[in-house]
Amino acid sequence: MIVLEVLVNEILNCRGCQETSLDKIWRLTDSPYGDLFKSSKIEALAIESFPMTLALCSSCSLLQITQVTDVKEQYDFYLYNSKVTNGLNNFYSQIANRLIIENDISKNDFVLDIGSNDGSFLSHFRDQGFTVLGIEPAKTCSTIATANGISTFNSYFDSLCVEYILQNYKIPKLISLNYTLANLPDIKEILILLKNIMNDGSVLSIITGYHPDQFSVNMFDYIGHDHLTYLTVKSMSKLCFTNGFKLIDVSRVEHKGGSIQFMVTLDSSKRQIQSSVSQLLQREEWLRISDRSFYSDLKFRIENLSQELREMINTISFNRLHGIGASISTTYFLNQFELNSYIDNLFDDDKNKIGKFAPRSGIEVLPLEKIGSKLEDLNLILAWQHTSKIISRLKEIKFKGRLIIPLPKPKLIEIY
Repeated sequence: MIVLEVLVNEILNCRGCQETSLDKIWRLTDSPYGDLFKSSKIEALAIESFPMTLALCSSCSLLQITQVTDVKEQYDFYLYNSKVTNGLNNFYSQIANRLIIENDISKNDFVLDIGSNDGSFLSHFRDQGFTVLGIEPAKTCSTIATANGISTFNSYFDSLCVEYILQNYKIPKLISLNYTLANLPDIKEILILLKNIMNDGSVLSIITGYHPDQFSVNMFDYIGHDHLTYLTVKSMSKLCFTNGFKLIDVSRVEHKGGSIQFMVTLDSSKRQIQSSVSQLLQREEWLRISDRSFYSDLKFRIENLSQELREMINTISFNRLHGIGASISTTYFLNQFELNSYIDNLFDDDKNKIGKFAPRSGIEVLPLEKIGSKLEDLNLILAWQHTSKIISRLKEIKFKGRLIIPLPKPKLIEIY
């Protein structure tokens, strides 16, 4: 394992290239780990907040968080289940079918998913008769996946995990990391481990949030202690080149406010590099994502929008302010916009969150169907990336009232 130098719980070396060339751009508001919802308010209030600094590596253009986080604290008892995210199952179904066709994966092939959560992605392969295995550190998620018939190894992806795979399975034809790689503290170490379970016929599919698209609509709340790195085609190309891999294809996908899929093989593979790689590299040059101004501009916009939203709330007459959404991103949103003291309750459909209390703020999560239609109350859509689906759900439960959509720009609407 490569040891990152640490000073006051901050890395000095880039998480990708290991160079000491980190340019700190934005110190965000201190926040607790976003998904540590607790069963009691006392527990929730006792949760510690940690700093969060966004930095850009001038050597390899990898955007990253400089703080060292407690991975086990975040993921050993992770509450999030993939199945609760709006539209994710259909998205995974489309991705799985496309991977099977484009990579000529047959029923005799082995499919491995790292960070498999509740097995939602692998279920689309299992249902078609493939041999599958999920690697998942969260105990609850692993139990759910296993109960649903998805073979799951409850472990972080490390050398012991690699040994388990090699002893019990053949080399996978497809390895997937869906919204996982950005959460791992040492990308170089992960790539070294992956090489041990790949051959020239293996293909690696990596899906992650794509911040050039997300930041363009002010989606800053994807930045958190769980997302340690923020990959682009440029930074991923350099990671592949320096670690014996080849980036052969990329595609932008409309999910989670903007995502990207990287297709990677060993450098010795005969698979050809597609034109999509150079095309998106050119687009990133036009957007100037390797320039610190791209990120300092976001910082400036978010600071202004935070003030604008609070001013809007303060000019409206209401009895209670409810937040709609109880997720990792809503924790970061509330802390960055300094709105915890404004919110009376959080409402959500996620059964894993209902009855629990938000980290640090201690705000209780109630069932969305109990939100009521008190016209004197005000409701803030914290999960604003899913606004259209939330409004449809509110109409389904006969909700009537006032809603604030905070981003990309604060807007007040009424449903009657």
